[in-house]
Amino acid sequence: MTNVINKFLMGALALTLLTTVGCKKWDNHTSINDARLNETLVEQIAKQQNLSVFADYLKRTGLDELLSSSKTYTVWAPDNTAMATIPATVVGNTEQLKAYLSNFIAEQLFLTRTGTDSVKVLKLNGKHSYFYNSHLDDATVTTKDITVRNGVLHIINAAAATLPNIWDYLESNTTAFSQNEFIASLSYLRQDPALAEVQGIDPLTGETIYVPGTGMVVSNRFKDRIFDLENEDSVYTYFILTNAAFDAEKLRMAPYFKSDDATITDTNTAWTVVKDLVVRGHVDPANLPAEVVSKFGAKLPLNQAAVISSHKMSNGWVYVLNACEPTLEDKIQPAIVEGEYPYSFSSTNGRRYYRDRFNKETGLNFKDVFVHGTASGNYISYVSNHVYTMKYKVYWVALNDYTARTDNDNNSYGSLTAFRQKLVMDSVTSTTFGYKDVAPNDYKEILIGEYTNDKYDYTLPNVTNARNLITPATTRMFLVANTAAPIHLSLDYVKFVPVFE
Repeated sequence: MTNVINKFLMGALALTLLTTVGCKKWDNHTSINDARLNETLVEQIAKQQNLSVFADYLKRTGLDELLSSSKTYTVWAPDNTAMATIPATVVGNTEQLKAYLSNFIAEQLFLTRTGTDSVKVLKLNGKHSYFYNSHLDDATVTTKDITVRNGVLHIINAAAATLPNIWDYLESNTTAFSQNEFIASLSYLRQDPALAEVQGIDPLTGETIYVPGTGMVVSNRFKDRIFDLENEDSVYTYFILTNAAFDAEKLRMAPYFKSDDATITDTNTAWTVVKDLVVRGHVDPANLPAEVVSKFGAKLPLNQAAVISSHKMSNGWVYVLNACEPTLEDKIQPAIVEGEYPYSFSSTNGRRYYRDRFNKETGLNFKDVFVHGTASGNYISYVSNHVYTMKYKVYWVALNDYTARTDNDNNSYGSLTAFRQKLVMDSVTSTTFGYKDVAPNDYKEILIGEYTNDKYDYTLPNVTNARNLITPATTRMFLVANTAAPIHLSLDYVKFVPVFE
């Protein structure tokens, strides 16, 4: 019994000793961390001997006050060796130096365990970096996760300059590349309602009236219609053609944009070239794909031998190419004119219906327009700026169905028998295509004939400042009612399919 008691006492003593030693080790551990947790980022940076240059520049630019505040920040501080690579022109300019240092500071907490996968980090200067596997972009984190009261400090071995975004690069290289010069020329002034001064309210429409000339900002039609390459929140890849390659592509496209005005032809051929030379996403030079697809479905062939240079930007990549020639079939695609989007009606048309329908041939829902009981020779007019100067096969889908109405007006509409209509181009009095039967309940796409467009010009009388429109509404067409009953008009769409000869 005595032996059992002795063993119990010895075990209890050992456990007490282990607990005491363990607590001392834990106290030592937490005391270190507690000390740091009482410090600000600026105080911790000042303690790091290899960050003395970074600490000095923080004081010089006033960023030390920011990093002493109660807000949470992450700092990737370049060591003294890395800081020695900063250009003297930047060091000598306080504003430039502040912007430079802001590229290494973020307003959130980023520990290395959150960067095992690539994390996109927004820095104070509005730029983004990728934090991954103890790297900030190309810089290696040599000392990581120093946690303090108002954030976390990492030490890195490189102080790369702030990268421009793609739009900055484009605008700064207009002299070297005529492609960039053309895109930059598409800038214009517009009134931003958020910045404009309010003059009053229109009593008829209820819309706000703004003081003319106030709240004017610069916009660009390429950024409006394609992608905003200044946007730091997205990633793009932009392809610049050398001047010789750009001119060659314009020459290849010129036959499809014939005009009496050479400037109109040149503007539209340049536009059709550049609109496909940017894609969303990151195209890595180390793994250049055989092709990429533009926003408008053109496949851009990429050949490593055609790459003159590649440039990393803050929001993607820029490539300079001496050749990039998508197929004509990709560049000149079928033009579809939707029936439910007319330009105008003749004044005495009958009852108009915009309908939701189901196509039994395709298994897809569609929208169309139906005009019931219109007068002989009346029409619906349409416009398109995607019918270029070439030959087309022209198709339509026009649904003739009967809908019985039992409301008070008893407005049943449609036809149980075929009616006739025709499509004419350019003028309502032209005879481009003859009258075609629209059979009851026929959902098929019907070939109505061939059409060759010989001019790509501004034909609408209400178009002003036409050159700024880039791609004008060049082609008018009219869906014309027959002279014999039943007299109706119906259209799902007209399709112009290019014929390459």
